[in-house]
Amino acid sequence: MDEMVGITTADKIMLVEEDGSQVTAHQMLLGLEERAKYMGYTSVDTNVTNVEPVVVRFQNVWVPLEAHETQRKLVPAHYSYQTRDRANPRNLIVLGTPSGIYVHSDAEGINRLYSHTKDEEGVNNHWFVAEESDMCVGQTLADVEGRSVSCKKGRFVQMGLEGMGTRANCFVIISIPNKQAPPPQPTQSYCYATYAVVADTMPVYRSLSGFHQPPPPDGISTAAIVSADTSNVASKAQKNPIGIVRAENEPIVVTIMVYNTVKAAASGRQHSAVAISSDDVTKAIDDMTKMYALCDTTCKLSELPVMLKKLTPHDKVVIAAKRLSEPVPPPVNADPFKPNANALCSAV
Repeated sequence: MDEMVGITTADKIMLVEEDGSQVTAHQMLLGLEERAKYMGYTSVDTNVTNVEPVVVRFQNVWVPLEAHETQRKLVPAHYSYQTRDRANPRNLIVLGTPSGIYVHSDAEGINRLYSHTKDEEGVNNHWFVAEESDMCVGQTLADVEGRSVSCKKGRFVQMGLEGMGTRANCFVIISIPNKQAPPPQPTQSYCYATYAVVADTMPVYRSLSGFHQPPPPDGISTAAIVSADTSNVASKAQKNPIGIVRAENEPIVVTIMVYNTVKAAASGRQHSAVAISSDDVTKAIDDMTKMYALCDTTCKLSELPVMLKKLTPHDKVVIAAKRLSEPVPPPVNADPFKPNANALCSAV
């Protein structure tokens, strides 16, 4: 739970509109009430300041392909432990993609963050399509300059933080916390998870194999090219006619996800397990390290006072126990967005 986070400001986060024009996250937040009307929201008050600090996380996602496949449908998914009622969500969520910007909110359970189109019958949900490319994990368009890149559907854009480069596989998920009405029973955690759901499958998690089983072979990974599959309607979206108000002391969290594909080498076997090679994992880590360096500052979650409410009391005790042998840190700083080595101690 004690993950690395970055701190920057909303004006330094870049999104892309459906027409390809760029807009900062700060501009989007200021105009979110008008933007959210298509999903039925009656009002949205984001309470943003002139310089709005945000917390940033970076993730790499691998989309599995069969040996004969070149693409697969997917959507990112969001799960909030604090949402029990769709009319009383914990978060309003903005999904920024190379194809455009879409508005969602929490409901109970897993929430698929589809792309949207509108017609006379309402709002349509659409899957995204991730296809393999000729680019390695972590590469941007500048890294293959002078070389043609196979791109059937997606488009390369500059998203996220300036310096991340031009990519076709970057999603920016912005979680704006909502002032919830008190729940019937208190919840234990403010934590939430963001991950990918692949079409027609359940989420797959790697686990330790028995000693008698040979390890799966390394798969072939590429930087994905991701686009909205607007030619096919997955379902109709349900509008949510409620008001959203963000508490001024609640942090806006930005999760930047970079998509890759991984597949087995061509063979007669289908549905065979493959592993992500250590080289590709290293490339992804190096890429995320460069992204974190673009933030104004970085720290562990337990060092950022404004984020400690994301941890359960048990999480705090476990992390604090691991720090008992460390030197006594300096006094806590009053700025909730400034890292403090002993921020966790004051919260336990």
